[in-house]
Amino acid sequence: MTPRPNKLSIVIGLLIFVALCMVPSGAVTPGPPSQTVTASGTPMYFGNALTAPGGVHATFEEIISGTPATVSIVIQGCMRGGTCDTLDTYTTVANSNRAPTVSQVYDYFVVTPSWTGGTSPSVKVNYSCR
Repeated sequence: MTPRPNKLSIVIGLLIFVALCMVPSGAVTPGPPSQTVTASGTPMYFGNALTAPGGVHATFEEIISGTPATVSIVIQGCMRGGTCDTLDTYTTVANSNRAPTVSQVYDYFVVTPSWTGGTSPSVKVNYSCR
């Protein structure tokens, strides 16, 4: 005859299972909806408040300060496992509101500005969705 588990061991097992499911598997902690970087190639992480693909819009206001000679700002949609899709690349040295097509739900967005030359360059990104 096989012994039956008691109710306490079942409850403890369920609590452990739920606790493990709540631990995030990715090492990304999204920052606030407005972020600035002063070092070329530094990524900014934004939490995704969009809940349905195609039915909502994400806008990234990109504000370039200083006088960089060239700039490239890449927006990616990523999943918690680290797989990312490039949604937009902007290469003009001028401020812009970027609204990439978001055709699926992502866990977070990564915006990575890179630049060359210039005096005291920085990039600020304001993120908004609706």
